[in-house]
Amino acid sequence: MKHIFFLLAMLTIATLVFSQSGDEKAVRETVTGFQAALKNNNADSAARFLTDDYGFVGPATMMNKEQRLASMKSGQLKYESFDYKDLKLVFYGDMAVATTTAKIKLKGQDTGPVTLTLVKKGEQWKVSGECIGNSCDR
Repeated sequence: MKHIFFLLAMLTIATLVFSQSGDEKAVRETVTGFQAALKNNNADSAARFLTDDYGFVGPATMMNKEQRLASMKSGQLKYESFDYKDLKLVFYGDMAVATTTAKIKLKGQDTGPVTLTLVKKGEQWKVSGECIGNSCDR
């Protein structure tokens, strides 16, 4: 009987470990896809990675999803370069917080750290919040 409980415990632990590593891979893919969309100033592609209630906080502005995408489409928000480095993830159930050092150039100015909040919607991870630059209170 002890062997059965031990086996069940090991299977439960293995399931948790593998499901988190699957979620970690999925979150990394979401962040990478979102980064590529921003780097290419592609608002339609970026929209695929965002929740409907997405919020953005930047050095001098706060925007919702529609405002952020509209500013990208109009060219008002145009990245000269965009690259995440040293991505770190922390999971809280169906929510993840991604922090990264970023090399982002926007209108000739470099911005600082980036924090992304992601939520799991069904089987898909989406960005629900983003903070760029000195507005990110770490």
